[in-house]
Amino acid sequence: MNEVNPRPAAALALVGWYLMVPPVIKTNSAEYSGYKADFDSPLSRWQVNSAFDSASACNSLSAALVFKGERDMKKTHGLDWAIAQSLTQNQCIATDDPRLKEK
Repeated sequence: MNEVNPRPAAALALVGWYLMVPPVIKTNSAEYSGYKADFDSPLSRWQVNSAFDSASACNSLSAALVFKGERDMKKTHGLDWAIAQSLTQNQCIATDDPRLKEK
């Protein structure tokens, strides 16, 4: 008789989801001065906004944050604008994604 190993299924059940947003940085470049979301930073530097048990729950909040960020960008400035900009670029990332461990 063939035995079924339950470990792979159990491992999949342990994977969760993070809703992550890029960090906001202060910048004083020739083209821009103030604050902005740092989309180019490695995922390991992004901030966890929320944690979820399922991708669908993460995606639901992700869509709501994009809507909120886009709305807030129209009526804020400076640091608040950069935070709103960050919300519009959020991503749902599996908790076991290797990019979270990159330096």
